[in-house]
Amino acid sequence: MVIPFTTPADHYIPSDRYQQIFGVPKIWPHNRWVHLIHNWRTGGSSLTALLSVNVHDSYLKIGHPFTRCGWPVPYDVQPLQITEAKQLKLWIKSQKSPAILAGHTYAGMPLGLGISDYDKWITMREPASRMNSGLLRFHRKTLRSDSQDGGYVGKTKGCDFSSPQQIIDISNNQLSHELNGMTRRLAGYAAINSHESFSSDLESCELLDNKPIDQSTFDLAMDYLSATNWIYLTDQVLPSILILESLYGLKPFIHPCSDLIHNPQWNASGVTRIQQSLLSENRSLLESLNQWDVKLFSRAKSLFWSMWKECDVPPARLKARRILQCKPLISPVQLKKDSANARKVIESKINFRIQHEADHEVQYWIEKDGLGANFWKHL
Repeated sequence: MVIPFTTPADHYIPSDRYQQIFGVPKIWPHNRWVHLIHNWRTGGSSLTALLSVNVHDSYLKIGHPFTRCGWPVPYDVQPLQITEAKQLKLWIKSQKSPAILAGHTYAGMPLGLGISDYDKWITMREPASRMNSGLLRFHRKTLRSDSQDGGYVGKTKGCDFSSPQQIIDISNNQLSHELNGMTRRLAGYAAINSHESFSSDLESCELLDNKPIDQSTFDLAMDYLSATNWIYLTDQVLPSILILESLYGLKPFIHPCSDLIHNPQWNASGVTRIQQSLLSENRSLLESLNQWDVKLFSRAKSLFWSMWKECDVPPARLKARRILQCKPLISPVQLKKDSANARKVIESKINFRIQHEADHEVQYWIEKDGLGANFWKHL
C-alpha cells in the first residue's frame, strides 16, 4: 500500500520507493515531543541523515529536507523548505503521535507552537573548532547559496585568512550571530521574555541574533543545558548515538547508506597550508571571540560523559558500531536501482564485517546491532 506523503521529501521521491527495505511509515516510538536544537557547524547534518532513515515520518528538519535513505533531496529541484511557524503548526497538527522538531532554532520554540511537554536535545561542538569549520566551509571560497531564498548562510565571498584581523572582521560581521551562538540559541526566547517573537524564518530572530551575550543570558543557557535530555557531541558521534539508544530503549539507529560524515568544512578545491593551520594558530583568538560558548561547552562535556558512564555501553559494542558505520552498507544509488535485493546486499556486507573481526564479542555486537537495526522494515 502506498502511504500518502507526510514529509516534504515525499513531494519529490515517492515514499513507496523505500517501502520494501525500510518500511513506511517510520515513526518515533515515544509519546513525548522532542525539540532538537541543531547548533550550526556541530555535525547536525550527519544526525539529520541518521534520524531521516530511522524515524522519517516523525522527524521534521526546518530547512532543506532529507530523503528516506538519509540524504538531502536534490538541490536542483529547489525543494520545499519548511521554515515558518505557520508551516510547522500545520505539520504538527497532521501528526498522529508526538514527533521530533529540529533545526537551527532557539530554545522555547515548541512553546510558541503550542507544545508545552517535550524533551530537549542539543548538538554541541568545541567552540574554536566550530567557528573554524564555519570560516573554512562558507568563507574560504566564494559561495552561492543552494536555496533560491538565500538559505541559512546565503552568499559569501572568499577569504585567504592570511591574518587574524580577517578572522575578526568576518566573525564580527557576517558571523556575528554565531559568536557565542550556542549560548544564544540555548538561552532562546527566554532571553527576550517572549515565545511569540517568531519571524517569517524560525532559523532567525533579530532580537536574539543581535543581542549581546551577558551573564543573565549565559545563566539561561546553562539552565537549559542542565535540563537537556540528550547531548550530541560532534567529535563523539557514535557514543552520542549509543547514549540515545540507551536512554530511550531504541533499536540500533544505524545509517546503512552513509559513514555519517556529512557536510565537511571544505567547499571545493585544495586546502592550503595556511588553511590547514588556521585552527592551531588562531585557537586562542577563536576562543576569546566565543568565551561564553567555551564555558558552556565545558559543562556540556561534563554532562555528556556522565550520561555515557551511566549508560555503561560495552567497549565491544562501540567498536562494533564503528565497524558497521565505517563505510556504507549500501549506496543510495544501488538501493534505488535494486531495492528488491537491498536486504541481501546489506546482510552480506554485515556478514563480511563479522568474518573479518577476530574478537568474538565484537562479532556478536556487529551481528546483533546490524541485523536488529531500526532502519529495517519490521514485519
